[in-house]
Amino acid sequence: CVRAHPRCGEYPLISGCMAHASGQQQMLPVKTRRLKRKSQIWTMLVVQRADDGAVWLERRGPEGVWASLHAFPCGADVVELLGSVGLPPTCAHRRGQPFVHVLTHLDMVIQPIHVDVGPDWQPRSLGMNQPDGVWATPNKELLVGVPVPVRKMLAELSA
Repeated sequence: CVRAHPRCGEYPLISGCMAHASGQQQMLPVKTRRLKRKSQIWTMLVVQRADDGAVWLERRGPEGVWASLHAFPCGADVVELLGSVGLPPTCAHRRGQPFVHVLTHLDMVIQPIHVDVGPDWQPRSLGMNQPDGVWATPNKELLVGVPVPVRKMLAELSA
C-alpha cells in the first residue's frame, strides 16, 4: 500500500486499515522527513589516578546527549577541559586513538586525552560543595550509568 496509489481492494487486512476507515487513503501513511546526520568532534578528558587506576566520571546535565549519565569530562578544547577540572593548561597529557560512535542523528568522533594524577588530586568543585561525579575503577563493576563509548574506553583501560 502506498499513499500515491492505494490498493485497498487488494489489501487482505483492510478491516484494520486506519487510512481506509477514516477515508484518508490519499494522506496516509505520512511521509517522514529524513534526519540530517551531523558529525561532531568530542574531546574526552580521561583523568586517571596513578595509584589505583581509578578514572573521574562526571554526571552530565539533565538534557542533551547522554542526559544524566556519567562520562569523562567532555568539551571541544583541551586547555578548557583541563581548566574545568582544576588542572593547569600546561599539565602533561597524551592523545589516545580517536574513534567514531554512531547515533541515529550524529556521528561522534571521540578524541580521548589521557592525564595521570596523584592519589590526593580531586577535581575542582563546580560551585558546589562536592563535584557531581565519581571515581570509577575500570576493572570493577560500575555503580552508575555510563554511555556505550565510555564503557568501551573503560574496558580498554582495564585490559
